[in-house]
Amino acid sequence: MPSRLSNTASILATSSSPSIEQCINVDIGRCDSFAMLVATAGTCTFSPGTSCDIINGEYNDNVDVAGNFSGTIASVKDTVDCLFDATAAYVATYAERASFTQVMYIQGGKTLTPGCYYQNAAIGVAASTNITLDAEGDPNAVFVIAATGALSLGAGSYIVLLNGATYENIFWVIDGAVNVGAGSILRGTTLTVGALSLGADAKLCGRGLAHIAAVYMNEAFIIVDNCDV
Repeated sequence: MPSRLSNTASILATSSSPSIEQCINVDIGRCDSFAMLVATAGTCTFSPGTSCDIINGEYNDNVDVAGNFSGTIASVKDTVDCLFDATAAYVATYAERASFTQVMYIQGGKTLTPGCYYQNAAIGVAASTNITLDAEGDPNAVFVIAATGALSLGAGSYIVLLNGATYENIFWVIDGAVNVGAGSILRGTTLTVGALSLGADAKLCGRGLAHIAAVYMNEAFIIVDNCDV
C-alpha cells in the first residue's frame, strides 16, 4: 500500500509562513539526544521475542522502568538536564497559547499550514483518519499545536506531512495525556503533562518528553527520524 507519509528532514527554525507573527520557537535544549523522557514510570508490554524499541535517541531508566525496552540508556546527568529543559520548554510554550491562532475541531481530515495553534479542548483523531501538516514548500516550517486536554489518535490514524514538513519542526504541547492507538503514527515532539501511551505497533516519529508523567508502550516504537510505512 502506498505510504501516507512523506520523507523529509531539516533543522529547527521559526516558520516563514504568513502566520509567523503568531508563532514562536520551541527550544528543547539538552533533550536533543533523547527519544523518550519519563518522569515517574515506564512500562513496556511485550510478547516473547519482542520489545519496545527506542531508536536513534536515548531514554532514561533512573525511575521505575519495567518490561523489555530496547535502546540506549541516558546518564543520570543527561536525564536531569533534559528533565529541566523539557519542563521549561513546556511551561514557556504553553504560557504563550493565548497568542496562537485559536482553532476548533483539530481532528481527522484537518489540514494545517505552518504556524502556532491552540485548541481550548482535547484533540481527538478518529480511527483510520489523518491530520495533514502542509509546509507549503518551506523546509523550515514550524508547527506548534497546543491543547487544553488530551491528544488521542485512534487506531490506524496518521499525522501526514506534506511539501517539506518534518518531524523535527513539529511540537505537540498538551495539557493532558497523549494516546496513540494501535498502528497509528504521530510525528513530532510531544511535551505533555499527562502520560504518553503507545498502542501495539504504534510509532512516535520524534521525541516523547513526559516531564512529569509516565510512558506506556505496547510493542511500540519511538524513533528520532522519519517513519515510513
